[in-house]
Amino acid sequence: MLMLPWQYVSNEFYFWFKDLWLTLCLTVASAAFWLWQGSEPT
Repeated sequence: MLMLPWQYVSNEFYFWFKDLWLTLCLTVASAAFWLWQGSEPT
C-alpha cells in the first residue's frame, strides 16, 4: 500500500521536473537566439 502513493508522487514529480526542464531550456534557447539576433549588424 505504501508503494502506490510513493510511485504516484514520484511520477508526478518526474513529469513536473521534465516540464520545468523543457521550459527552462526553451527559455534559455529563445533568449540566446534573440540576443544573437540583436547583436547582428543591421
